[in-house]
Formats: sequence, structure tokens, C-alpha cells
Amino acid sequence: MKRVRQAHLDLLRGLLERVDREARYSTCMIDMLLMNAGKPRLKPSELER
Repeated sequence: MKRVRQAHLDLLRGLLERVDREARYSTCMIDMLLMNAGKPRLKPSELER
């Protein structure tokens, strides 16, 4: 069995933290999009009052 190169091990360090951070960021973006999609739209005439 071949040994794992040190450079590859260095890349793997912190990988789970980066994956978790990206997953949380993606979830936040999806939540914001869903909140915006569900809001009722204002008519321009309502803004003029």
C-alpha cells in the first residue's frame, strides 16, 4: 500500500470545517431566497401614497 503524501494530508486538514462552513453558507443563501420568494409584492401605486 502506498503512503499518503504529506501535501495531500495537509490539504485534508481542515477539510471538514470548510465543507461545514460552505454548507452553512449555502443554507443561509437558500433561506434568504425562499424568504424573498414568499413575500407579497408591492404595487408601484401603493408606494406613491
